[in-house]
Amino acid sequence: TWMRSTKEVAIAGSFEAKAGFDLQQKFSVNLKNDTAYVALPEPIILSVESQGDITYRDENGIWNWVNPDDRTQATNAFITDARKYAEQAAFVQDAKIKMEERLKVLLQPHAKGVVIRYSSTISLPQPK
Repeated sequence: TWMRSTKEVAIAGSFEAKAGFDLQQKFSVNLKNDTAYVALPEPIILSVESQGDITYRDENGIWNWVNPDDRTQATNAFITDARKYAEQAAFVQDAKIKMEERLKVLLQPHAKGVVIRYSSTISLPQPK
């Protein structure tokens, strides 16, 4: 609103978010007494991508018109909101379940049991 002239930008669209594990972060797998101990970072949102269907509905004020910068600001806020929404979604935790299933199959020939621990920081054993 500027001098009682209000402009509005309504934005709509869809996004695809992908959750998983950052392969640049440290993890560990230790075999001890027929048990595999796995330490992994927490799953995160890896990407949030627009599906190309973003639409705008502009409403100009009497002398306060919508300009390209307004649309850019609306788009940036929309993407930020989509990322925040994705970070709270259940599919982020589903990444844990899928990882655990895959690790158990992968480690089955080498260990009778698998213990998986998640942490925001993982310290790896130092070489001796």
